Amino acid sequence: MEDAKSYSNETTTSSDITSANYDTDMPPIVRHLSDKVSSRLKKDGVFGGTVSVQVKTSEFKRFSRQMKLSDSTNDADIIYENAMILFGNLLTGENGLFEDDTHIRLVGVGVDHLDRGEYRQGNIFDWLNSGQKEIRAEKERKEKEEKLDKMEQALKNRFGDGVIRKGV
Repeated sequence: MEDAKSYSNETTTSSDITSANYDTDMPPIVRHLSDKVSSRLKKDGVFGGTVSVQVKTSEFKRFSRQMKLSDSTNDADIIYENAMILFGNLLTGENGLFEDDTHIRLVGVGVDHLDRGEYRQGNIFDWLNSGQKEIRAEKERKEKEEKLDKMEQALKNRFGDGVIRKGV
């Protein structure tokens, strides 16, 4: 089997995307498509160096935009953020499709210029962000633990010390 040259997902919307509903309807669609592309990239152990988006209008005309990334990725958040920038430029930017009251029926997100990560250069901002994610996760874990401790103490105060026993 030959290796894929790109990964993409697209969906036909149940109702047209217009300038009136873009802010509410487009982000969840793009998030879902980005997650699907990311999941497939990760499953195959590959990274994409270019994010692309495509739309098909209600008149069946296709438009696309793409953006080269500074470092290849398979991260759903990075794919999503760049796809939203591209859609914003294509649809709402200067001379965007919404200026002509165009309606969008199909939305797609993809990545290409694939690699297996052998040439990935470390990025200090990614490293810092990953540290921030770990800090947030630890903070959330501690907050949950504190809530659990308070709940346990409230139960013991109300029903006595024997109300909760640790599992073996």
